[in-house]
Amino acid sequence: MIAKFLQSANDYRRRLKERALGLLLIALALSSVEAQTVPPVRLPEASPESPSISSVLIDVKEGMYDANQLRRAFGYPTSSELDWREIKASDVVALTALKLAGDLEFELKDDALLLQLRAPMADTLVHQLAPCQLALPKDIKETDRIIVLVHGLEGSQNSFSSFEKRCAKAGIATANFDYPNDGPIISSANALGEQLIQLSGRHPNLKLAIVAHSMGGLVATWAITKPDFPDGLVTDVVTLGTPFKGSAIAEFQEEAELMSLWNSLTSIQFASLNTVYDGQGEAAADLTPGSQFFKQFAKRTISNTTKFHVVAGTKSFLSKSERDVLLRDLPSYLKNKNISPEYAKKLTRLINAAELEDGNSDGAVTLESATRFPNPTSSRKFATTHFGLLEAQNGVGADVFDWILQMLKWETAKKIHSRNRSLNKPPR
Repeated sequence: MIAKFLQSANDYRRRLKERALGLLLIALALSSVEAQTVPPVRLPEASPESPSISSVLIDVKEGMYDANQLRRAFGYPTSSELDWREIKASDVVALTALKLAGDLEFELKDDALLLQLRAPMADTLVHQLAPCQLALPKDIKETDRIIVLVHGLEGSQNSFSSFEKRCAKAGIATANFDYPNDGPIISSANALGEQLIQLSGRHPNLKLAIVAHSMGGLVATWAITKPDFPDGLVTDVVTLGTPFKGSAIAEFQEEAELMSLWNSLTSIQFASLNTVYDGQGEAAADLTPGSQFFKQFAKRTISNTTKFHVVAGTKSFLSKSERDVLLRDLPSYLKNKNISPEYAKKLTRLINAAELEDGNSDGAVTLESATRFPNPTSSRKFATTHFGLLEAQNGVGADVFDWILQMLKWETAKKIHSRNRSLNKPPR
């Protein structure tokens, strides 16, 4: 078990370094070119064995493009408003990386961006060039009730796929907020807040609730506590395994896509170039207990018309016996392997982290951190892991989903406390 764990960690570090070096070389190559233009080289023709190829032309004006035009081109729900974004060097780097991987071709001119890509790459491309997007259901009615889903660190719009299927069966409309999943929390939260306000402006009678996983709960809470956020716009917020006091596991985000690592310690799956498409790892610093973000977060005040429902998992990805074996054998094993002393200490800290203690954590967030919210309307513990909270179609995750629907009564927002709550007060 230890051998597999260390091999997975070392393989990941090696691949991460290779990706970083490759991207650095791409960036250096681009910086030596006066115009950031890549001559088009046609993709192979589509075939039964090869997915269909899409061609999209996006208008460019003074180095800016309309992200909503890009979203519409690939069938994403969006507004008719213009969303001008600057074409950044990181965007060109990401496009070039995909070109080298054979996934797309592109040509950037002064007045246009021509893209040719295989259909499966559309999600990746939109995630890079049009981040922080609230994907809405089609044909919204003024009386609709919508659950806004917010994923967590290293998550994506697919994190809630099981939850969305259950909602569809129950006739509940959902919207999905996608954002750079390891970028600064405040930046993503501000984007969510602004888009919810815009949505309310277009549909003033909508009733919204938010269901947020892990770091997404911090994003959502910050968003609805913006000073200009309309009172009563969001009636309920459900947080699933949200680290209200931070998580020591955030220390390991730099060398592993955190949630993927916990999902499978011995068979890590790599999302294509996630380190390019997402933020620069700012979320890891924000999630560190006692960080500057949490000092600011404690000063936020929640409207007394918003009900909070807090959910925590109590099952680690490692059982007590598995963790005991690692704690017992890891030191001697490390001495006999070519593991740097610094990294060996880091691995030891990982295995000793309270976030891995079965019964008192979900494998990523401690029970204390997940429930550290002042006076929630309701709270519940479930014997499942950090990701098990999202498995709405199976096992304990299905019970989590049923409980959420019981809490979301969709009543008109009403005062649930005599005064607003401050986030710097511990729960009763």
